[in-house]
Amino acid sequence: MKLLIISDIHGNKEALDVVLDTPYDEIICLGDLVDYGPSPHECIELVQQKNIPTIKGNHDNAVASGFDCGCGYECELPLS
Repeated sequence: MKLLIISDIHGNKEALDVVLDTPYDEIICLGDLVDYGPSPHECIELVQQKNIPTIKGNHDNAVASGFDCGCGYECELPLS
């Protein structure tokens, strides 16, 4: 079985697309989908569409809660 573990995507959708082209049987995301890169919303949407189990990273938590973790996040997502 091939387990693909991804993390620290930080809004880099191009890199995420390349990694997801890797053959795998199971996948898990260890968080930090947002911050730094140009496409945080697209990364979140893709992970949700693919139903990838995801752990909330410190950058994700900072954006979701509005808490300043010292991460320097720049993406504000609507709370739903």
